[in-house]
Amino acid sequence: MRVGPTGLRPGEITGLKVKRLDLLRGKVEVAEALSEVDGALMWGTPKTHERRVVRLPRFLCDELAAYLADRSHEPDDLVFAAPRSGPIREHKLMERYFEPAAVRAGLGVRTIHRRGGEVLVTDLRIHDLRHTAASLLIREGASIKTLQKQLGYKDAVQTLNRYGHLYPDELDSLADRRPSQGAPRARPFGGGDGPNTDRALPRRGPDRKSRRSVTCGCGGHDIPEREPSAPRRRSDGRL
Repeated sequence: MRVGPTGLRPGEITGLKVKRLDLLRGKVEVAEALSEVDGALMWGTPKTHERRVVRLPRFLCDELAAYLADRSHEPDDLVFAAPRSGPIREHKLMERYFEPAAVRAGLGVRTIHRRGGEVLVTDLRIHDLRHTAASLLIREGASIKTLQKQLGYKDAVQTLNRYGHLYPDELDSLADRRPSQGAPRARPFGGGDGPNTDRALPRRGPDRKSRRSVTCGCGGHDIPEREPSAPRRRSDGRL
């Protein structure tokens, strides 16, 4: 139960070796996993066939250090081994460790009748801890890419399809950031709130031209049409 925040898969937990832990830096390298095929334990790579580095919370680093202090912790030793040494099978991990811990914690508990009596069982699955880890990371602001790396998904699209609904709706946050009185009014030419702020520009007659500024685009001032001037004569009398 304590490794829930890591988001590790069951086979990654049972196949975790001591040499993969870096408790000082709060990291664990996920490089192999255990699976059970037709009753036989098989060593292999993680589900995506890629190694990854997972961050460990500080409290878990402290607990793992105390846990390993009283056990054999050679580099190739398993972090979580069976009582008689050797790896733990996934169904035994559920029966002996996970389900009793979930019942003690009161997680998903219900009562059933078994062998003439009432027994407390849990509906919580070990894979539910991965969803819990994802929810905690998202609450802390983790991106989809960070979530993908921590949980070991093949790509970000697969991660988004599974956990995208847990991210807050951006439309709500955008609406909260909008101004309360709509878009601001455009400032008039010249700025300020003078008497000519809202006064329309005078209409120009058909015989008037306007010189417009190239830099600011303002109307400038009106210039009357010039009458064509008479040709100038040269000193010798020629035009």
